[in-house]
Amino acid sequence: MVTTKLNLMELHYGLLLSIGKEEADLRFDEYSYYTTEITDSVLKKATEFKAFHRKRNISYIDSIGYTIAKLVGIKFLTGDQQFKDLENVEFVK
Repeated sequence: MVTTKLNLMELHYGLLLSIGKEEADLRFDEYSYYTTEITDSVLKKATEFKAFHRKRNISYIDSIGYTIAKLVGIKFLTGDQQFKDLENVEFVK
């Protein structure tokens, strides 16, 4: 598993709203071990991906996550409809 601090921020927010601060903080801390740095190269590739798929309205954070997943050779796990038919995606809902 690989993620970024930005993806953890999204997770933390969702958990804050759904199950509370204590559990949100616990999960953030637990998954922090799996974070990777967002390099300049990743940012450039992610914006190129976002621009190419601009009609899909993909967020910057998801563009970064998808780009990192492709670079490290793992599937991008998401439930976002914008990714449903893209390669290298494990779609869950």
